[in-house]
Amino acid sequence: MYQIQMTDENILVQKVEAKAETQFEMGGDADKRGAVYCVKHSPEESPYKADTLVLLKPGQYPGFYFENEIYTVIEETDIIATVMETKE
Repeated sequence: MYQIQMTDENILVQKVEAKAETQFEMGGDADKRGAVYCVKHSPEESPYKADTLVLLKPGQYPGFYFENEIYTVIEETDIIATVMETKE
């Protein structure tokens, strides 16, 4: 068992697979796919706490495996919005 403490402004997120991807219209070669991510670990002073759903800027965010789960490391500046689930 490991305990994770993120450093600097690094935030550990995991893609929410059940959510539909969003499309961004923009120029350039950047990946236009955006997706909802769930914050797993963040620094204590971060406004983004565990289980917060966030939308990231379009782009490529490499993932890595840790204990058989895939995660991505981002910074606060990569987050463009928080996402709330609504009950319809």
